[in-house]
Amino acid sequence: MDWIGQMKTLDVFRKLMRGDVRHMAGYPFVSRKPDPRQRTEIGLSVSAPEKTGVSSLRVRQYFQALDACPDAHPHSVWILRSGKLIARGNWFPYSDRIPHMMFSLSKSVVSLAFGIACQEGLVTPEDRLVSYFPQKPALFRSPRMEKVTLWHLLTMTSTATFSEAGSVAEKDWVRAFLAGDCSGEPGSRFVYNSMNTYMLSAVLQKVTGMPLTEYLTPRLFEPMEIPVPFWETCPMGVEKGGWGLYLTVSDMAKLGQLLLQKGMWETSEGKKQLVPSQWVEEACSTQVLTGDEGITAGYGYQFWSFGKEGFQMNGVFGQRVIVLPDKDLVIAVTAGSRESFTDPIARITQEFFGEKAEPLSFRPLKPIPGAQRALRKTLDSLRAFHRYEGEESRRLSLWEKAGKDFREFSKELDGRRYRLEPGEGGPVPLVLACLTNNFLFSPKTVSFRFVSGEGSGEKREPGEKTGKEVQILFAGQGEEKFWIRAGLDGETRVFSQTINGDPFLLGAMARMARDEEDRPVLKIQLCFLETPCVREIKCVFYQHGGERKNSRVLLRFGETPDALTVESMVLAVMERQGENGRNLSEKDPFFQKVHVRVEPLFRPKRKGTELRSLAGTVERRKNSNIM
Repeated sequence: MDWIGQMKTLDVFRKLMRGDVRHMAGYPFVSRKPDPRQRTEIGLSVSAPEKTGVSSLRVRQYFQALDACPDAHPHSVWILRSGKLIARGNWFPYSDRIPHMMFSLSKSVVSLAFGIACQEGLVTPEDRLVSYFPQKPALFRSPRMEKVTLWHLLTMTSTATFSEAGSVAEKDWVRAFLAGDCSGEPGSRFVYNSMNTYMLSAVLQKVTGMPLTEYLTPRLFEPMEIPVPFWETCPMGVEKGGWGLYLTVSDMAKLGQLLLQKGMWETSEGKKQLVPSQWVEEACSTQVLTGDEGITAGYGYQFWSFGKEGFQMNGVFGQRVIVLPDKDLVIAVTAGSRESFTDPIARITQEFFGEKAEPLSFRPLKPIPGAQRALRKTLDSLRAFHRYEGEESRRLSLWEKAGKDFREFSKELDGRRYRLEPGEGGPVPLVLACLTNNFLFSPKTVSFRFVSGEGSGEKREPGEKTGKEVQILFAGQGEEKFWIRAGLDGETRVFSQTINGDPFLLGAMARMARDEEDRPVLKIQLCFLETPCVREIKCVFYQHGGERKNSRVLLRFGETPDALTVESMVLAVMERQGENGRNLSEKDPFFQKVHVRVEPLFRPKRKGTELRSLAGTVERRKNSNIM
């Protein structure tokens, strides 16, 4: 990397270490994200599992295993056998009809676009990367960068040092990539770097004269009845390629089935070869070894292996499409796993459907009495937050358990508004903020309002929950606001929210408690339904100097995926800046040093003092209508 780029990247890490997340990026944020729209069309045939040779009992046990795993955090799962949808499960409030952030699964879609462009004679894997950008010369370009080909980008063997960290600091990613160096000879080793895929996206936009989504619409999306998806762009308007794509589980499953059929698809006009079959075979076969001895030991053209029996499109935190050709099986998953690529969902899937699992039949099975009904019951009961209150309380109203606590909470805390001490740690997940450059604001006040039944005065959507809930408003500088509706009746509230101009769909549930000092405690689970992110907020209310004097609140924030996972990802990006890199662990002194500095940012806490006027209670009631 050139010395200017190095200084910019170091500045990003310095800001991260001191918690200055508002000014990390070297370019302004621009809102582009569309409103999340729920889909109504599936476009795939539906079948009972037994008709395709799969036991409903095995499918049910698979979903139960996913649900019981404490680290899996599945959102939506689809299973396709012989091209038919045999099971779909959604962990409410997540929905398979809502587009989900794909992370690195986006890379595989770039590979499909590249294969189509190869067939059209626009590119070849052997082309040198620098030949596509003669208008971006470098004063001292690395000889190793001159050797990088598109094949090196496809297989993650460019060893380029300009990584995701640099993308936060730089505005012109193409120039920065080409001005950078390589940590080794191109092709010498596998070094995972999302900027390789970004450069493929930039090349494709250059040769086609249009963004990836526009290029793929008539060639892939329209024939497959996939609505044109949203794909985040870099500051220069190129779709990010390596991440930033939003797909529904239906879209993902269709792409997996397309790969299983070697690029062939049944369109409204008959069967069409949408992606060259030879490209699908090469892209999904192992081209290089990753150094991993597990499921992801092999890497193709932006595709990972799935053990010895298949391949997968893979995104961090559990976004994946698993294709098992010998079993005629496709499994599409969105999740919020704490792990990165080889997560519990992959291991559970391999246990039930992998090479060591009981073979699947290719003939219809005789249904077991009650098995399909039991499967439907299991799928209908899936809840994302059931561990929050315990398995036994999944259907039990918190009000039935809390009893008088609601009356005490609402009487004691309703309408209170607090001024927060300076610091970061707003209610927006940091990982989401950094990925999209939509950095979180620092709230200055927080207020609470308890609502019971229909009398809240809030405008509701048809069929929307109207039971007991808490409404929380975070207010920042000027017009900056973020509000939460959390169900206190055992049901999750789903609502929309705009963050710096970007619309998001959220779900929230809360519970009341008393700590060991009999202080009221409010615990909120807030999930961003299009992402793997869940925000955990714990509010502890206490007083000093007698009743109703110096009323205070302590807010503690937590994340899922957790702080350790995010820290490890940050350190992995930092590793790739070096010549050889090193495997960092929790015991590594450098890791420990970074952990001490970063943990307060990932697990922040804020103290607040109640804002009160001479009118006291009257002022509190006035503030209770702030939302």
